Amino acid sequence: MAWVTPAGHASLHTRGMTKNKHTSSPYECHITRGHTSRFYGHQITSNFGEITMDKASAAARRASRMRNCISVAVNATMSVVVLAGCSSSGGSKSQTGTSGASTVGNTSSTAANVAEAKSLMAKYEAPMTAFSLPPLKSAPPRGKKIALVYNNIPGSIDILHGAEEAVQALGWTSIPIIYDPTTPTGLQEAYAQAVRDNPDGVIAWSVDETAYAQAAKQFAAKHIPVVEGVTADAVTPPVIANVNNADQIALAGRLTAAYVIAQKGADANVAVFNVRSFSILVAYETAFKTEYLRLCPSCKYKSVSVQGADIGTKVPAQVVSTIQTDPKINFAVMGFGNISLGVSAALHSAGVSGVKVVGEAPTTPNISSVLNGSEDMWVGFPIRGMGWTVMDALARYFNNESTAIDTTAPTPFQILTKANAPNPAAQPEVVSYQALFKQLWHVG
Repeated sequence: MAWVTPAGHASLHTRGMTKNKHTSSPYECHITRGHTSRFYGHQITSNFGEITMDKASAAARRASRMRNCISVAVNATMSVVVLAGCSSSGGSKSQTGTSGASTVGNTSSTAANVAEAKSLMAKYEAPMTAFSLPPLKSAPPRGKKIALVYNNIPGSIDILHGAEEAVQALGWTSIPIIYDPTTPTGLQEAYAQAVRDNPDGVIAWSVDETAYAQAAKQFAAKHIPVVEGVTADAVTPPVIANVNNADQIALAGRLTAAYVIAQKGADANVAVFNVRSFSILVAYETAFKTEYLRLCPSCKYKSVSVQGADIGTKVPAQVVSTIQTDPKINFAVMGFGNISLGVSAALHSAGVSGVKVVGEAPTTPNISSVLNGSEDMWVGFPIRGMGWTVMDALARYFNNESTAIDTTAPTPFQILTKANAPNPAAQPEVVSYQALFKQLWHVG
């Protein structure tokens, strides 16, 4: 019941879902009053307000739900996405400086680099205030029909909700098509459905074009524009923009590296845990490594490949084992927030202390962990705001304006620590983002 079709929107298509996955979060079940949707062939109408599980009830189930909804989904997606530059060894690589063995650099240069790291951090500690997008020349035409193709991972669903809000603000109709990537054909069926729906535009979130290549050819033949988000794809037809792409995510890697060096200087010793089958995560790790070793050539770096299906099960033990092998490791860097599921508890149970958990793309539980001190820092970006940003590209396209800015405009990021994380825990957003976009679009 988490995936509902707001009033005035088209029917919701779901592909390959199982009936035990009704919530978009291991913590909450959101049911919006008066909304009706098609779900597993049945019409469901909600007359309730938002229902939130109490924390105690959710505790027993959150790890397994997170694994089912996220970890396995990541693993399944790996089988259909062809990614450039990914390591398939499944092992780990350790490096000291850029040579892989020797130690270079000196204390004075490291001190200067600490100052540089702190200078970069200072630019991204304040709340996010803008998307760096210019206003449209006029309001875009109304009446467009947009297919929103998203997987059922909680973070993606949050961005989907942002996109639905933006569609409504523009006077358009949304066609949410949500697929379960744990099924062999879920993604392909979702994009085949998008082709059959013959929309005016398509949002393809967090999946490279190679994974929906057949549908992409049909979109191109029909001159249907596609906006991607969080991929490393180049912008070529039918894709008209790629929001929060590899170039943007690289900044998150640099910010994570700056934080580590600012905290530990020449004593920094990191292990990066990442699902390297995603091109966008490879881009993040590459940017982190490059900046980390530039700021401190003598600092130690280890890269550990993890599997999406192991998140919340084998990954915590993998982290503990890695750190027990090298007790001098003082930072565990996560490729994205969900990888840390169960890690802090496992470190505590193993008697491991002094290791800080950091990374990018946090979930709300990650923000909670920062507030309670079990995790240290996350580089966040606007979640629902990203849903509005992908729609900005279509608004410009339908207005016969260039969409290049939506690919190149800097993604807003914020370094989140206990000192500035939202309390109570919540995802960071650009201040008043809905009003900002409506002003850009001359609507509302």
